[in-house]
Amino acid sequence: MATPLRVLVHGGGIGGLTLATALARRGHTVEVIELRDEFDALGVGIIQPSNALHVMREIGVLDDCLKAGFEWEVLTIADPAGNTLAEIPQPRMDDAPSNNGIPRPALAQVLGNAVQAAGATIRFGTTITELADDGEGVDVTLAVHGPVRAATPSRRSRRAPARPRAAPPRSPPSRGSRGRPAAARSGPVRRRSPGSRPRRWRTP
Repeated sequence: MATPLRVLVHGGGIGGLTLATALARRGHTVEVIELRDEFDALGVGIIQPSNALHVMREIGVLDDCLKAGFEWEVLTIADPAGNTLAEIPQPRMDDAPSNNGIPRPALAQVLGNAVQAAGATIRFGTTITELADDGEGVDVTLAVHGPVRAATPSRRSRRAPARPRAAPPRSPPSRGSRGRPAAARSGPVRRRSPGSRPRRWRTP
């Protein structure tokens, strides 16, 4: 394998978790930052065709996906009354099923478990505010929304998760000319990630 990389994945959706799992399983040091407080998704279904199921096999979660979903081989087209108009067999790739229907929350859980089992570091409530690429590495400035919560990998990774830092104490409200508290600012609390200097990724 080439020199292991230090990789930052921005976003813990289907693509981000799949990529992070694949890279971590190949020996790269991977960190995932996710703005939400957990890996969740809208409670609607998604279809995984045969080529997507091959990718799930590559990252070791095919059986978990099939267990949480349902396989189907034929696409049935019907009219509003439910009468069948056509039945179209779906292609297979090798021995993978043609399709698997799975609820998005279940898929998020499967991939969330897989990325941690692969040894990636997960940091919730965090997003990117600035990127600077000098051709040799990327300096990344992070913003934390609310308390920092890091998920612990199921096996020891080469880089331990950073320890959460408590939010700074809030200043007392200012008073107007008549002694009434000034109006509070609305919107999410935003602060810099622990450590004021940008952090560097993709440097061997």
